[in-house]
Amino acid sequence: MKGHYSKASSWTKTLQFSWAGMEGLKLGGSMTMNDAPRADDAEGNAVDPVGVSLTEFNGTYSANNIYARMEYGMIDYTNNPDAIESSSGYYLDLGYDIASLIGCDDDTNLYLWMRSSAYSRDDNDDPKEISLFGVTYKPMNNISFKFETGTSGDDDVMRVGLGYMF
Repeated sequence: MKGHYSKASSWTKTLQFSWAGMEGLKLGGSMTMNDAPRADDAEGNAVDPVGVSLTEFNGTYSANNIYARMEYGMIDYTNNPDAIESSSGYYLDLGYDIASLIGCDDDTNLYLWMRSSAYSRDDNDDPKEISLFGVTYKPMNNISFKFETGTSGDDDVMRVGLGYMF
């Protein structure tokens, strides 16, 4: 049990904004800054901390059977012993709810969707790119069945999933 040794020598600072001034559209972003301690000196003060700055932008549109969501995030490091200066990634989801077109109940959703994403743990390296296509069936509000297929880097992907209360 190490929790009682926790310190607050470097407070986390967060700036955040969001906007939802149009029906179905939400936009937002945030910036979080911290100095992550790597070691303590004899007095218990952080020595040689790693500076971390996380910035992200996001947006969601969900109206008229259209669903779109995106997020872009980047992390900048200072004094990182692993010599990584930054990392980043994004995803973009686009989908269309065809449930009403094929006669499903009003409380049911059937999305055809695609996702494009990429991330890099070190921005000096090539990013890992992921492309997925799928179908999500929501017979009720908190239950989803999902099938997806695509590529992740050089690998083929095919998955089936069940979601509950997410």
